[in-house]
Amino acid sequence: MALCATAPAIAAAQDKPAAPPARKDSTHFTADLRFVSASGNASSNTLSTGDKLTHWAGPWSFGQELAVVYGRNDQTTVANFYHGALRGKYAATARFSALTWVVWERDTPAGLVQRFEEGVGVGYQPLDLPHDKLALELGPTLVQERHSPPDDKTFGAARVSAAYHHLFPKKAVFEQLFEWLPNLQDKTDYRVNARSTLTVPLAGAFALSIAYDFRYTNTPPAGLKTSDRFLTAGLQLAL
Repeated sequence: MALCATAPAIAAAQDKPAAPPARKDSTHFTADLRFVSASGNASSNTLSTGDKLTHWAGPWSFGQELAVVYGRNDQTTVANFYHGALRGKYAATARFSALTWVVWERDTPAGLVQRFEEGVGVGYQPLDLPHDKLALELGPTLVQERHSPPDDKTFGAARVSAAYHHLFPKKAVFEQLFEWLPNLQDKTDYRVNARSTLTVPLAGAFALSIAYDFRYTNTPPAGLKTSDRFLTAGLQLAL
């Protein structure tokens, strides 16, 4: 009788989703100053700056990031790119999570006066090893764009992303990010963002960071190119 009574409890325990790993509340902040070689709609050698802040509180995490690339040639602005984002994440299990995000961007050489995105989604981590991690995200997002020449539009889009992280023995880190954002109302209108980053520790809190950004728009404003590329190298401060 005792064995029969405990069997349902054992089965329920086996079917229960694994709890997310315990994480102490903590905050991580990085700031960087880089030399940039921009090509595409923006063509310039200039400087960029940015930061990234992540705070963990139990199963919750909150993130903020900012990137700025600006350059002038005589009286002409040849690079003018801004990216800001806020993210929230709740780890429901060790592998599954719920997320939300708000993104703002500006890229005037590419004809983008401003873009706002607000979305929600789910995340899944199929690979979680000491030196290798892979995270996938999927969800709908609402996009509001303003272009120059004047062209305002609001539409629903999807966001599909993958982030791979590899830790080398000497604490160097390689990261590969990929993001696909198709317009759900126009199948010819989609964007692809990709970023490759190698970070090598130097001394103390400083590191050398080299990155390559590729940003593709399948239907750019008339007369503009489909892609922008940014090759950056510089110092990063981690706290």
